[in-house]
Amino acid sequence: MSGLSIQVRDNASGHMASLIRGLRGRRREMNEEIASDEAELVQNHFVKISAERHDTAERLGATPSGFWGSAVENTSFGASDEAATVSIKHPGIGRAGHDVDITPSGGKTFLAIPQIAAAYNQRAYLGLIFAVVDKRPVLAKKTPDGLVVWYALVKSVHQKQDRTLLPSDREILDVAKLAIARYADVLFGLKGEAS
Repeated sequence: MSGLSIQVRDNASGHMASLIRGLRGRRREMNEEIASDEAELVQNHFVKISAERHDTAERLGATPSGFWGSAVENTSFGASDEAATVSIKHPGIGRAGHDVDITPSGGKTFLAIPQIAAAYNQRAYLGLIFAVVDKRPVLAKKTPDGLVVWYALVKSVHQKQDRTLLPSDREILDVAKLAIARYADVLFGLKGEAS
């Protein structure tokens, strides 16, 4: 399964650097606060895009698969003295950082691309026949009314990078700043306890 890690490193300067130097021995604790908040930001982002992105399902008239919703449960966080880390283990997340080429695996020759609602989010199954329609290979079903194409068969799929699969750099930075400020306020007794 693909994964992605986001690290917010404390390579700050000026007043922030002074604050960080004052946190000697407590950096991991502060980074845990940052990581926790960043993970929540990422999970909320996945909930949002899961609710909004249904282009293929809508085009086919199918029920959405919840593909990005599963990323919520597969998002975790950790911290060290040097960094706050958010890890996302999801098959589609690589697209946030680069173009992705999907090819068949497991000895298969083709990828099966759904062409009707009944095929969406389903594995190609027995009972379908291989055919060539308009010079393109397909899996179809014979019906009394003719051939119904369920899947187009392709050798690969190229997907362009989509940085919007993750929160913006600005959102990530803002959450880190707020977590640091909240932690510093609690640490130096300026406000209530850290959450």
